[in-house]
Amino acid sequence: MERFFRHYYQRVCSYDYELLEMLEKGKSVIVETTGKVVVDFNSDLFRQEGDFIISKVDNRVRMCLSVEEIIYVPSGVRSIGYDVFNERNCPNVKHIIFPESVEGIYPYAVMSDTVEEITLNNKYIYISDEAFEHCRSLRLIHHIPERCTIHVRPHGNQGPQTVKIEPIDLPKRKEDNPEDNDLPF
Repeated sequence: MERFFRHYYQRVCSYDYELLEMLEKGKSVIVETTGKVVVDFNSDLFRQEGDFIISKVDNRVRMCLSVEEIIYVPSGVRSIGYDVFNERNCPNVKHIIFPESVEGIYPYAVMSDTVEEITLNNKYIYISDEAFEHCRSLRLIHHIPERCTIHVRPHGNQGPQTVKIEPIDLPKRKEDNPEDNDLPF
């Protein structure tokens, strides 16, 4: 499987850079009342959902323009592109929450020293080895389907290194406990 992903990412790599360049060349304006950055983009290629600019072709987030500390990636997004979460466009981000619909995270998708936590909700998500490489403040990766938190620390230019893994005590859902399904609530 590793070859498939390398091949896939090498193939789309130049296309992603072209799209990112196109977005970054677009006129950007800071709205003084909110402090948010607004970018002009080609509406034939991209759509905007909240703070996210998403490619229409592959449902990949191409840019995030948020001043929030906790960022929720919209449901329905399939992948996260190169340099989406960075200090230029997301200066305050500390925690990024990926929905179950996200199937892959591109190399260098998160390039911010302010990110401390990441939450993943897809059991089968593919994460590039270099996805979080430039995150010197990253300490926790919560993997909800596996019910665990991975404690990490920076490891030079090789991205975060696992320090320990501990279980998350989540309450059981109704479908996890069939005996509770007869309850009126």
